[in-house]
Amino acid sequence: MDARNNLKIIHTVDGAILQNRYGKAVIRSHDIGLISLPTGEIVMADPTLRFEIADFKRKAFQQKVSPGIYPVFAYSAHAGEDRTLAFAEIRFTDQPPVTFTAAKTICDAEQSSRRNCGYVVNESTTGLMDGRFFRESCMRSNSFELDYETALDELLEENLERWGINCAAGIAPNGNYSAALFTVPSGVYYWYWGKDPKGEICCLTADFFTYL
Repeated sequence: MDARNNLKIIHTVDGAILQNRYGKAVIRSHDIGLISLPTGEIVMADPTLRFEIADFKRKAFQQKVSPGIYPVFAYSAHAGEDRTLAFAEIRFTDQPPVTFTAAKTICDAEQSSRRNCGYVVNESTTGLMDGRFFRESCMRSNSFELDYETALDELLEENLERWGINCAAGIAPNGNYSAALFTVPSGVYYWYWGKDPKGEICCLTADFFTYL
């Protein structure tokens, strides 16, 4: 199994057949919503959990992108009647990725010897948000968190009913918060920057399938 080959394939063929240690599965792509990145800092964090400001360096990717609003995609793996979340992605351009490099957090990048960086999910949920929202969420009241968790829960239920996978992405109506949330089995997972033929970053993809 090769993660980079799998990532190339899913961006070439919708409905591609991939294999991991559990067997073969058909991979389908789904547009699950938008995420706002007002600073271009991408933080890998479950938006329903509380974090400390000190967690920023180990949760934020070193690479920044242009501030903006971007679509989030989820890839479902179909094996018989089973549906699981195989990959998740933010797309920054319409260009197809042709190469992939490990996405390192700020802490990872400070350790030059780390080439492939796996990230632990031990509560079965992970997600993405902008650095500004992460810092602000560290200081939010519990009542705000409950309001946004309710909105995410509704999106999760809708997507679970529609595609059979637990994932959500959205922007609060007033624009003061935005996040994506993914539910996967606890484990170690890998994130990759996708680059187009000109070497420009066009997506950020999480692989929940290859090494599961």
